[in-house]
Amino acid sequence: MAAVLILPLGISSCASLNFWQQKPSVMVTTFKVLPTTDLAPNFMIGLHIVNPNSTALKLEGLYYTIAIEGHEIVEGVSNKLPTIGAYDVGDIELEAKANLINSLRLIADLVNNSKESYRYTLQAELSIGMFVPSIHVVKEGTVSLQSLTR
Repeated sequence: MAAVLILPLGISSCASLNFWQQKPSVMVTTFKVLPTTDLAPNFMIGLHIVNPNSTALKLEGLYYTIAIEGHEIVEGVSNKLPTIGAYDVGDIELEAKANLINSLRLIADLVNNSKESYRYTLQAELSIGMFVPSIHVVKEGTVSLQSLTR
């Protein structure tokens, strides 16, 4: 009986520990439009992940959103992810389809407010296991329209 009570307590205690000495970082390396026959654009998104810890980062899943100028245009998931060794780096390429309605809103804003570069926000949740808290990452930057089509 005592074991039944202690097991959940032990699991919840482990989950609340700071598993990572330092939070792994995620950088956007590629963000470009892919050719498509659909109305909604497809994007190729490259991520570079740095693991600054002495423990390998076994990625089980990734949930991400990308917004440009405040318009959430991409939402996606992936479970085809590498294990990134201790003190190592890894690259992930994601192919995502844009939200058509939000893309049209973004295009309307771009036509009305043309600029050299535009703000983007990447939010990612890296899942590394059931008993270890997910790693949440938010990255902001700028992207030019020319770089999107190269």
